[in-house]
Amino acid sequence: MINAFLDHQSFFICYHIGARGTHLSNLISLDPSFRPKNFSDHNEFYNSLHEVYGAKESATAHLTLKEGHFIVGEQHRFVEYLRNTNYSQYTNSVYLGHSSCFLRNSELLNKIPNKKYIIISAKDEHSKKILGERQFSLLGKDYINALTFPTADVEDFLYSREFFERYHNV
Repeated sequence: MINAFLDHQSFFICYHIGARGTHLSNLISLDPSFRPKNFSDHNEFYNSLHEVYGAKESATAHLTLKEGHFIVGEQHRFVEYLRNTNYSQYTNSVYLGHSSCFLRNSELLNKIPNKKYIIISAKDEHSKKILGERQFSLLGKDYINALTFPTADVEDFLYSREFFERYHNV
């Protein structure tokens, strides 16, 4: 069991609110080598994805879908999830979260072997505009106005390779 854990590959997706990290996680999780979080098997997971993404409201699939991935910010359940994974059955896992989740849990994440990070970032003005419009359409004006976003420079750093190299031993 310990060798299976050491050989297990963990993929971490870090993304801005509205950058579709959940959708990327769902696509990656379709591979049968990945453990689906809340499903008994991959057929159930696939059928759930097919049902949700095939519906008219597929643009909000991440809001209605039973998760097939694990959110890094759920720290109180993260250790339990790691303990309960059958590393002999699944050779890969995918986890996701926003930059603050990764920073808050960096000590725990640094103990996990064989990690790969996928960072979805908006570096140019056009990408940032698209991301802002998506955040606004998902969350609404009142919610967006209530959020305290970091300055553009800080946000660029939080979703950068340099951030993960410095705080996550990448």
